[in-house]
Amino acid sequence: MTGTPAISPKELIRLLNKHGFEFLRAKGSHQIFKNSASGKMVVVPMHRIDLPKGLCSAS
Repeated sequence: MTGTPAISPKELIRLLNKHGFEFLRAKGSHQIFKNSASGKMVVVPMHRIDLPKGLCSAS
């Protein structure tokens, strides 16, 4: 069974934009994106390290 690889916050934002998510707001080191079609919201922590694979697949 293959797992989800770790991903940088910038790469995750690029994927979110590609799938219809738009930047909504930011608070501290976290950016919030929303998909207007589905109403889903995603919070992306903007840290220097890659996001763990468990965090990326937790939706």
